[in-house]
Amino acid sequence: MPGTDGFQMCRDLQHIPVIFITALSDPESEEKGFDAGAVDYIHKPIRLPAVRARVRTHISMSGMLDHMITLNQDLKKRLEKLDNSSDPGRDLFESVFMATSEGIVLLDAQCKIVAVNVAFSVLRDTPNKMYSIAVTRR
Repeated sequence: MPGTDGFQMCRDLQHIPVIFITALSDPESEEKGFDAGAVDYIHKPIRLPAVRARVRTHISMSGMLDHMITLNQDLKKRLEKLDNSSDPGRDLFESVFMATSEGIVLLDAQCKIVAVNVAFSVLRDTPNKMYSIAVTRR
């Protein structure tokens, strides 16, 4: 790269995940790469399956982070909207229930599933809807 090195290029690409693939294997170079903002540092010679796996992992993590940011922004908008609503308690509960990343199942007094949130639907690969399935107590 004429005029710049990989470390400077990494610093310039602040919002893009960078994986160094390099022959530099000394700890100082690796530390310098991470300090510049790299998300991973792979030494040559490379093993293609390992590189593919690491790239997939970082793409997945980047996608999850983007999704979390979007959910957080949506939750913030909903909370701002709730500040202006007439019944903030119920709306706040529904907003948090639907926006949380943890799977939640609501049961009635007879231990029947009343509702599940989006995160639970994703975990169970089921549509997000109301249920009337009997659940036995232990």
